[in-house]
Amino acid sequence: MIILGVADGPDASAALVVNGTLVASVAQERIDRERHSRAFPSGAIDAVLDVAGLRARDVDRVVFGGTSSHASVLRARPDLRERVTPRWREAYRGYQAALRASGLYMVERDIARKLLTPKMRALGFEKADVDLYEHDRAHATAAYRCQDRSDALVITLDTPGDGAAVTVSLGRHLHLERLFLQTSLAAISAFPGRVARALGVDPLHLAALAATGSPPAALLDAFTREVGLVGDGFAAKGLVRDPDPLLASASRHSPGDVAAAAQVAMEEAVAAFVRHHVARARLGHVVVAGELFANPRLAARLLAEPTVETLSVFPAMTDEGLAIGAALGVAGTAMHHLPDIGLGPRYTDTHCYKALSVASLPRDKVDDPERTAAALVAAGRTVARFDGGVEIGPRALGNRTVLFRADDVALRSRALAALARPAYAAVGCALLEADAHAAFSGLERAESSAHARTLAPRAAAAFAQAHPGAIQPDGTGLPYVVARDAAPGMATLLDELARLSGQRAVAQLDFAHAKEPIVASPGDAIRAWRSSGVDALLLGNYLVERSAVAT
Repeated sequence: MIILGVADGPDASAALVVNGTLVASVAQERIDRERHSRAFPSGAIDAVLDVAGLRARDVDRVVFGGTSSHASVLRARPDLRERVTPRWREAYRGYQAALRASGLYMVERDIARKLLTPKMRALGFEKADVDLYEHDRAHATAAYRCQDRSDALVITLDTPGDGAAVTVSLGRHLHLERLFLQTSLAAISAFPGRVARALGVDPLHLAALAATGSPPAALLDAFTREVGLVGDGFAAKGLVRDPDPLLASASRHSPGDVAAAAQVAMEEAVAAFVRHHVARARLGHVVVAGELFANPRLAARLLAEPTVETLSVFPAMTDEGLAIGAALGVAGTAMHHLPDIGLGPRYTDTHCYKALSVASLPRDKVDDPERTAAALVAAGRTVARFDGGVEIGPRALGNRTVLFRADDVALRSRALAALARPAYAAVGCALLEADAHAAFSGLERAESSAHARTLAPRAAAAFAQAHPGAIQPDGTGLPYVVARDAAPGMATLLDELARLSGQRAVAQLDFAHAKEPIVASPGDAIRAWRSSGVDALLLGNYLVERSAVAT
């Protein structure tokens, strides 16, 4: 059975499950180069079929993640998406909540199926049945099935989708039993977006900005009242006026202080919510997904809860993960941990050579790119690394990353400037499993999440002192824990860096210039590198150095 999962809203994506195994997944933004792409993911669909060596006619079933979260009118007229105003989105949030509460969202589902079936037929999916899978259920299924604990408490905190924003489910023997649901009127659902819009930043960067500030007491109190725990869920919020009165009152404070107040309010509200439901379910193995958990500090805050025995954050926690969840849910696949999240297209040395030739870039073929990268980093250079498959989720691990020494704060500033990133942007660090537990507290209870850069825990004092270029102003880091079996190339690089420089970790940034998505193809990598000020590019086994490129 070949099942194609599709997410056709914000963070559009496609995923492919073949005989119960997830074999490919990619976000549309990596293909069309539009951040958080809302385009119908025809490019992503083609990409996952190519990864698996299949054609549209081979697919038995197509399932969309989300029934009514994308209005039928927008599915029929995608050109209207650019005209949707924040006020319209607020109204639709209330409409979705009403649909969910009344059960009438099934009518929207039927309309959507009738719209999507001919669209998929036109793309060549001649025999495939077309169906839809609930938005929140897709998030929960993806998170639950892609980890290895049969008994788990599965929590989703998301922007509004199919009228739901908050869910708690009991996972047991491949089955998810819904314990709690709160509609899209839960205040915490829209809160990160409201704050981010007021500050003019991407919601995914809110935690990094928060690390630069300190929460003013009055503002923290106001935010806490807005999103705090009420009964089994969060405070409810009706439609938000424009301009937002809550955020208007925050304008007298610095952006860092506003972000810090929002961050602390969300962390404490979510921690209280998780603590409450862990106690009710008497189960401390917690699995989470949804856009709010793209905030790595919020996710790491849960490790401070003694009743949370283990924590798993799904790597593609935003709506990108809906395609995976929908496909896995329909397939009924068994539990399986994802040792490698490079589920997107892979490129050979031939692809890399052709792209470099087209770009007329001088290059040297190197026998050992990992040791070459380590030598360049040890010498104080910034190095863009392109290798392996395109990774799922909002952050790059080792396949599409920019590396530099973690012991040099000035080099951190230079790397951020080279990629046109704000000075407050979070910098990650890659380190081996043997070094990780001493460097960051709590990772032993969140091993799979640490392998996917989904947590921002506090760094140990000795590690922070030795690697200041990879630590945020609040003392947290964004670790990528490298497993030798899953990422042998990165492990070799780290071993060689330690031999050359004594450094047990390397600082890293996503390989993306300015506000573009993370690079996917060799051509993307060359364009991003040329636009940046990064010193060297390792494209597969080919090395390009800026000093050799004519200006």
